[in-house]
Amino acid sequence: MNLEFMLRILLDSVHQAGYLNAMLQETPVIHLVNLKLLLLQERISQLSGISHYIIEKRETSRVTWTGVDSQVEAVSYKVTKLVPGKEYIFRIAAVNKFGVGEFLESEPFIAENPFKTPSAPSTPIVSAVTGDSIVLTWERPESDGGSEIDGYILEKRDKEGVRWTKCNKRRLNDLRFRCTGLTEGHYYQFRISAENAAGVGVVVVKAGDLLRIDADISGRPNPTVSWLKNGRMIGTKGRVEMTITKMHTSLLIRECVRKDSGQYTLTVQNTGGTLSKVVTCKVLDRPGPPAGPLQVSGLSAEKCTLSWGPPLENGGAEIMNYIVEKCETSRVSWTLVYGDMMATTCKVTKLLKGNEYLFRVRAVNIYGEGETLESEPIKAMDPYTVPSAPTDVEVTSRLFSLTL
Repeated sequence: MNLEFMLRILLDSVHQAGYLNAMLQETPVIHLVNLKLLLLQERISQLSGISHYIIEKRETSRVTWTGVDSQVEAVSYKVTKLVPGKEYIFRIAAVNKFGVGEFLESEPFIAENPFKTPSAPSTPIVSAVTGDSIVLTWERPESDGGSEIDGYILEKRDKEGVRWTKCNKRRLNDLRFRCTGLTEGHYYQFRISAENAAGVGVVVVKAGDLLRIDADISGRPNPTVSWLKNGRMIGTKGRVEMTITKMHTSLLIRECVRKDSGQYTLTVQNTGGTLSKVVTCKVLDRPGPPAGPLQVSGLSAEKCTLSWGPPLENGGAEIMNYIVEKCETSRVSWTLVYGDMMATTCKVTKLLKGNEYLFRVRAVNIYGEGETLESEPIKAMDPYTVPSAPTDVEVTSRLFSLTL
C-alpha cells in the first residue's frame, strides 16, 4: 500500500552577516494523513531568501539516503510510495543563493494508517424468501476502525460453486438488501463486509476454501496494478492466481491455509495519482502450536509440573482446551495425560523413577486439534540423593575407654 505523508517545515529566517548558507531553525514535523491527494500548502515567503528545499528519506534498517525531491518550493510536501510497516527517517535542507544548508532529521516514523479496516458486520439474517430472491439484514460492525463506514459489500456463492459474486452493483449504505436473480432450488451462501477509508473489513474464509478478491478498475492513462500481502509483492506460483485486465483485476488463492491470513493491498497508479485499498483476510483453521518453550519444573522421581503459553495463532476461533501427552524415550507410543486441560499449566504424576520422558501439548478449537509443542527429554529423579560415604578419614587422637 502506498502511504502518503505530509512534511511541514517550520521556518525562522536568519538575516545576519556572515551566514553564507540557508539555515532551518526548526526540525521538520511529520504528520500522517489519509490516502487522498493533498495539495501543497503555504508558499514560501520571498523575504526569507530561501529558494527551495531538498527532501530525502531512508529506512532505519539502511544507511543510504534516497532523494525524494530536490526542488520543493513549499513548506509542506506529500511523500508517497512508502512501504507499510517500514520505519523511515526524513531529512530536509534549505537552499539559497549561497548554497545548501545543513540537513535536519525527523524522528523515526513507521508507515501506517491512522485507522484500520472495520470489523465484520453481524451474520446476515434471512427473510422474505421467494423462488428467485431473498432479503438479508445485518447490524453495523462493532468497530469502524477509526474511520466512518463508507458502505457494505454483500456477496453470494452457489453452494456447489467456488466464485463469490457481488449482490449489489452500487455502494450499499443500508443494513438491508433484497438479492434477486437467484435460481429456484439452489442453495446459496452469503457474506457481508464493511468498508471505510482504509479498505474492506475482515473477510473470513475456512481452511481449504477458495479466497477470491475482485476489483473493477478504470483510469486514463490505464493504471498499473499491483497486489501486496503484508507489504510484500505476491507471487503467482502454486495456489495463487492473479488476473489483470484494463477494467478488472482479481486475486485467487486456492485451498487456503492459516498462513494465508493477512492484509492484502491492491494499488493502482498512473500519472494522475495512486489509490490503494486493503482487504484483511482471516483463515479459520486449527490452531498453531502453543507458545513455547514447554517448561518442566518441580521435577521428582514420580511427578513434575508442565507449563506453556497460548498459541500465537488461534485459527480464528477461541481455544477450548489442551491435550497433554507423555512418552518414554525408550518407546514410540504416546500416552494421554489430560484430554481436556483448560489451563496452561498442569501436574503430571505416576512417573517411573529413572525413566526418561518427553511431553507434548496441543491446543484445540472448533476446527480441530492444532500442532504440537514438545519438551526436551527429562529423567524422572529426585532433585536430591542420599549422601555418599565420607572420604580421607584421618585419625587425630587415640583415646580408649574400657568398662568392666
